[in-house]
Amino acid sequence: MKLVQINVSDYGSTGNIAMSIQQASLAKGHDALLFCGRKLKEYKNCERIGSSFDTYFHAAMARLGKNGHASKQATKALVEKLQKINPDVILLHNIHGYYLNLDILFEYINNCSAKIFWTLHDCWAFTGGCAYFSAANCRKYVKGCSDCPICRNEYPKSLIDTTKKEYFHKKSLFCKRSDITFISPSVWLANLAKESFIANYPIHVINNGIDTKKFIPADKIEIESVRKKYNIKFNKKIILGVASVWDNRKQADAFFRLAKKLPQYNFVAVGAGCNPKEAIENLTVIPRTENLEDMVGIYSAADVFLNLSVEDNFPLVVPEALACGTPVISSSLCGSPEAISDKVGIVVNPYNDDEIINAIHTTIDKKATTDISIDCRKRAVALYDCSIMTDKYLKLLFAD
Repeated sequence: MKLVQINVSDYGSTGNIAMSIQQASLAKGHDALLFCGRKLKEYKNCERIGSSFDTYFHAAMARLGKNGHASKQATKALVEKLQKINPDVILLHNIHGYYLNLDILFEYINNCSAKIFWTLHDCWAFTGGCAYFSAANCRKYVKGCSDCPICRNEYPKSLIDTTKKEYFHKKSLFCKRSDITFISPSVWLANLAKESFIANYPIHVINNGIDTKKFIPADKIEIESVRKKYNIKFNKKIILGVASVWDNRKQADAFFRLAKKLPQYNFVAVGAGCNPKEAIENLTVIPRTENLEDMVGIYSAADVFLNLSVEDNFPLVVPEALACGTPVISSSLCGSPEAISDKVGIVVNPYNDDEIINAIHTTIDKKATTDISIDCRKRAVALYDCSIMTDKYLKLLFAD
């Protein structure tokens, strides 16, 4: 069968998930092709949609409330390719990100013969614009967005509030077909979707997966090497935080505040945009990296992985840390705690510093006196190996 996937990129968490599904499909003898808005890697059967100029222009239009309304020529070119391919199955991932025209794309999707699946990596598909809303305690997505408390400051930013119009426009486009199947990586997001205008559609939960043959506990030599490379001090226990981008959802300020309160530990933050306003002696900041060996060494060097996200779907960083033998302290306010159990971590209120600090002390003591690292590894391999994820996807996508 012929599978086409569409995603904003071929890298990062969603890009890696799409490529894993693609590779598994090819291995089973299916034809598989990925179209993406931004392309960094030389993958087989992966093509870019549009150009950098088109993306920048679309982003500018989004500031005027026109997200999803630019990229006309790029989307027409994509549709022409889809018409020639005539896929049996189309799997959408993140179709926001300034690279697609929604009207042109869904004119094709709503009239083609392919089976349509859509993985919800965030909440954008059923809101008037925002990707997440729970931190703002907003429930307008249930009946209709308007006067958005988020759109001026958070991705996708807009200087003009068009959320009411966009909400009903999306609803008319996305609900024209009655046979779309949605997929959510977490129960948390699936439950939100079941309150939205896609509530009557089937929503399957398939957890994101990682390559547990690559994310493995590093040995002492590898850990020493990565600590020297990034100047991570050897004299204290390590509290690690990782994010592709440390935006407001990831709570960088809380991570910095905890570092100041706990000078007896070394705090390490990996990712873009993690820049404290003032120097913190026991904080090491490492820029975002795609270097897998380095990340494995960093995860393995840590004594505790700390995820304070207040809005997140099913972040891959949590099973990655577990696979490297590192216990996790997770925020209770998103899909992250679904990946851990009492044996391998602790769930906390991400706004309560005292609760987090107690969890850090408890986890470090537990790591020193139990086999928690072995339990972490076992859980990641048993539940979150990439092959488990792709097997579930392929059974769903190619079912008779």
